[in-house]
Amino acid sequence: MYDITNRLSLDHLPDWTQIIREHAGDIPIMLIGSNVDLKEFRAVSRDEGILAAKKYNLSSFIELSSKTGQNVEKAFEVMTEILFERYGGIPKVEEISKPIKPREVKINDYLVLKLEKDRTNIYVGERIFQQCKYLLLDIPINKIRGSDDIESIDEAAERLDSSMERGRRDNDLISPDTEFWGHCSNIQAWYENNYATNILHRNLAFPLLKALVKAGEPLAKKVFKEEIAVRFESGYPSVVLYLIKEGYLDYLNEEELNTLFESSKFIDNLPKWFFEKNIPKWLIRKIKTKLNDFNSRLLDRDVSFPLLKALAKAGHPLAKKVFNEEIARRFESGNPSVVLFLINQGYLEYLNAEEWDMVVGSTKFLNNFSKWFFKIDVPKWLFEKLRVIVLDLNCPYCGTKLIQSLTRRVFRGISIRCDFCYTTLTRII
Repeated sequence: MYDITNRLSLDHLPDWTQIIREHAGDIPIMLIGSNVDLKEFRAVSRDEGILAAKKYNLSSFIELSSKTGQNVEKAFEVMTEILFERYGGIPKVEEISKPIKPREVKINDYLVLKLEKDRTNIYVGERIFQQCKYLLLDIPINKIRGSDDIESIDEAAERLDSSMERGRRDNDLISPDTEFWGHCSNIQAWYENNYATNILHRNLAFPLLKALVKAGEPLAKKVFKEEIAVRFESGYPSVVLYLIKEGYLDYLNEEELNTLFESSKFIDNLPKWFFEKNIPKWLIRKIKTKLNDFNSRLLDRDVSFPLLKALAKAGHPLAKKVFNEEIARRFESGNPSVVLFLINQGYLEYLNAEEWDMVVGSTKFLNNFSKWFFKIDVPKWLFEKLRVIVLDLNCPYCGTKLIQSLTRRVFRGISIRCDFCYTTLTRII
């Protein structure tokens, strides 16, 4: 399989074909071009794929998309037809396998896979990397389309059928050379995608990436911290808990942690794992500090409100209390950009009748009302709520008192001239 948006992914076709031919003989091989839904980013044409399949004497060629499901079922149907045509059915492993020979595949100068005594071993900087690794995941054809929203192997392993991994070795189901080829393909794809840790299971991806960093691999050193941040930011509970338990957050400095905690993606995904057990106290304290900071003007509204909303929705008692208090406080402040933000994002609608009356009746709100009333577009529903307000209205430019009360005619349309600075203020709906 290669990626039609990545020409380099097709360059290894001769190597993979040779491995299969040497160890499995002349079995049918289908060349698959993936990500056909990303045609606008295509780097390998369909004709080039067909020519590559013919050049290496492959049995068939197809382009498909696991995201949209295009041609996925067809690929299985075509391969099944080829197998029945050649073997009269799907052959057993022992019917097509040849004696296993030692094999070595070099991914890069720091990463090598070897087939030794029927076992796939990974070497990092010429030292064997000891880590548990599984290959198999059973995805029935009728469930392929239902897995389009899966973003990582970790999620796939939990949502789909990984029963083949439990209590048995891979070579109970497939031959050691086929297992070796599968691991080589996965590790090669991992490297070509800049060591993206969602491509491999967390139990393999992060320890292997850490070992590569220790060995001095330049790309691994560059992306190690980025991958920790990206996966922690994703909020997937098992991955987050793994990173915490195994101490990967310790590799991020204080500035990097603060940047991570204030990112919009982290904020959106925080409720997914924040209430899990075994969250260390130091991390809870950091999150609570952020919650306490919501009462400070130092925290940007674009960060504080979405986080408070998410935590309040998830049932966090402190967040539920602070959320409405923060809406009221910011609305009272009269800052035009903040008021406009609260209106446009629908936050004012979270205030109940009692809270609303307390806000609009407060001295601070009344004093600051004129700062924004004539400067922003106020929706009609808000006008309805403000009809009964009686207050001292001051000119927002010089502060001179303009009128003792606002009646309904104010909200239907009014022009007021300040006798001091001669500014005319108009509000028409």
